[in-house]
Amino acid sequence: MNRLYLTSFSHGTRTLRRVGRVVCWAVLILNMAGCAETQQVRDVKTSGFLEDYSILRDGRENEAARVYINSEVDWASYDKILLDPIAIWRPSKRSLEAHAAVQDLERLADFFYHALYQTLSQDYEMVYDPGPNTLRVQAALTSVEESWAMLDVM
Repeated sequence: MNRLYLTSFSHGTRTLRRVGRVVCWAVLILNMAGCAETQQVRDVKTSGFLEDYSILRDGRENEAARVYINSEVDWASYDKILLDPIAIWRPSKRSLEAHAAVQDLERLADFFYHALYQTLSQDYEMVYDPGPNTLRVQAALTSVEESWAMLDVM
């Protein structure tokens, strides 16, 4: 079974683009919440969530900042998705808790999981065990920042 970690889906099959759009939109929505103006990040710090970052390449225009696409995978063969719970990645014991309460992080992870699940389940059979034709999707919250209170009101 192949695992989907980080990727941009501007190239490839229709299936790959559909899964990619869902994941990218969910990440974009979470990142933009409370922001008045945003732009794509070009300087990415590694969090330790992935074991090997050397497989990622720099993203091109309209792609994520770091990208991995296995060109030999038949993306159209996947008709089921195993969505792992959203991990709250803590490279150091207090790294995320310095910016948000643990309960808030758990609520954010739950919201992200349900948003991904609802969207993906419109086009794929959602499963709870690995199997043939099953794409495993793993995601994590690796960084959080407090929103600006004034922007939250607007």
